[in-house]
Amino acid sequence: MEPRIQYAKTSDGVNIAYWTLGSGGTPLVLLPWIPFNHVQLNWENPENRRLYERLSARRQIIGYDGRGSGLSDREANFALDAHVLDLEAVLDKHQLCGCSPRARVASCLLVFVFAGLRPTCIAAIPGPCGSDRQGLGALH
Repeated sequence: MEPRIQYAKTSDGVNIAYWTLGSGGTPLVLLPWIPFNHVQLNWENPENRRLYERLSARRQIIGYDGRGSGLSDREANFALDAHVLDLEAVLDKHQLCGCSPRARVASCLLVFVFAGLRPTCIAAIPGPCGSDRQGLGALH
C-alpha cells in the first residue's frame, strides 16, 4: 500500500513533505539526501518500495523531503539550522522521540547536530552515521 504524502510545518513556516509506513518498534527516520530528495519518486522505485515494505513490517519508517527538494516548499535557506527545523517538524508532528535516524552524505552532520540539541529524540545512530556497508537491508 502506497503511503499518503503528508505535510509538517516548520517553525519558520516551511511545509515539509513526508510519509509514514508501518508501526511499532523504534521509528526509523530516513533523512533526505540533502539537497536532493523526492519521497514520492523514491517510493515509486521498485527496489526502494520492496525495502520500505520489508522494513515497515516490524517498525514505523518515515521518509521526508528537506526544504527546497521534492514535494516540500521551495525554501531558499539551505543552512544546517534550517534542515534541523525540517527534521524537528516531522518528528514533532507525530510526537516521536527515541527514533533511529538513517543518514548518508550531507545529512550525517544534521543527525549529530539534532542529537546534540534534542538528545532524547535520538535512540541510536546506527553504523557510521547510519550508512554501514550492509545498508538499510541490514535493519529488517
